[in-house]
Amino acid sequence: MLNANTVIGIALGLGLLASLALRPFKLPQVIGHIVVGTVLGLSGWGIINRETITAFLPVSSLALGMIGFLIGGELRWSRLKKIGRSIVLITLFETVFSLICVFLIVWLITDNLAFALILGSLASATAPGGTTTVIQEYKARGRLTSTLFGVVGMDDAFAIILYAFAFNLAKSLLLPTVGFNWVTILYTGLHEIGGALLLGIAMALLIIFIMPLFRNNDAKHVLLLSSLFLSVGIGSHYHVSTILTTMCMGIILANRRPTQSRHYFHLMNQWTPPIYILFFILVGAQLDIGVFASIGSVGLAYIIFRTIGKLLGSWLGASIAHTPKKVSQNLGLCLLSQAGVALGLAIATYHELSTLSPMASTMGLYILNIITGSTLFFQIIGPILTKFALHRAGDIQGDVYAR
Repeated sequence: MLNANTVIGIALGLGLLASLALRPFKLPQVIGHIVVGTVLGLSGWGIINRETITAFLPVSSLALGMIGFLIGGELRWSRLKKIGRSIVLITLFETVFSLICVFLIVWLITDNLAFALILGSLASATAPGGTTTVIQEYKARGRLTSTLFGVVGMDDAFAIILYAFAFNLAKSLLLPTVGFNWVTILYTGLHEIGGALLLGIAMALLIIFIMPLFRNNDAKHVLLLSSLFLSVGIGSHYHVSTILTTMCMGIILANRRPTQSRHYFHLMNQWTPPIYILFFILVGAQLDIGVFASIGSVGLAYIIFRTIGKLLGSWLGASIAHTPKKVSQNLGLCLLSQAGVALGLAIATYHELSTLSPMASTMGLYILNIITGSTLFFQIIGPILTKFALHRAGDIQGDVYAR
């Protein structure tokens, strides 16, 4: 078994080579990193095994924290005044429509209400990492990009609340003696959103008061990283959203210290390339290609109708909010990536259902296989469609397909 330093060296080196190899094909670099991870991971050579993945969880958590922080930095008050209402409406519609579309088709195919409810709720989650990496790679700027930052940031909280509602109802169907618990659902929502907001605000205020004491960039670097690690660590301990916490932290900094914060976000961006490469390699390493072939007709229906739900829901939400056509017609294509939240909830589902009955345990394993297999598909196709949509909307300057 290779030691951690050797694994990091191999992963970063191959990740860089993959980025260079994809340039002639005009494909987003993140795809290469995921493919490298798949080759090195559980479906490939096994250099990155389950123990290694567990050992590198702090890297994954830091990457998610950085993603949320940088998303928040893009949501300045001048933009939020114009698009804040549309962000909420779009996020609500795209998450709910994804749930409804998948729920209805799975219920129609399987005639299993509990199974359909859980899969539908998992369909609502969108992974922000691949989307924001494409935005940064191509330096996208514009109304679609600004809206997209807000939607992928809020999606995390919405998806978890919908999951809490659906899973609680599914459990009451599987074991009627359990009953439907509204208190659990309300607590989950308040805990997820309220806890993340409070922690994000507290960490942002800490930076605002302490940062002026430092003059050199090295000290500022350390303070920012320390704040991110603390936010991620405390958030993980209290089970609140990492993305929402650090996004709130970024929003407060961007709006309370608009001039100075630009330098803070610039400093943070200098750390992102190697962290992001490792993050997406770890995402790829966890994927089991063998599972993709076993997801069957329900898995295929999940992929198709989740896509329909994201496209239809985002278009409807954007239309009701009266956003420009370039937003309503392109946003859904940027919301297909699926990874951390959906996989994490699927694993939690499997463990929870395993304690109920043998039938529920089998259902949980099938759900986990479907989410794992579909994640492989969405993580490859998501960044490609995001690039296409941003280019079509005019947020990527120049002809990226001719470079």
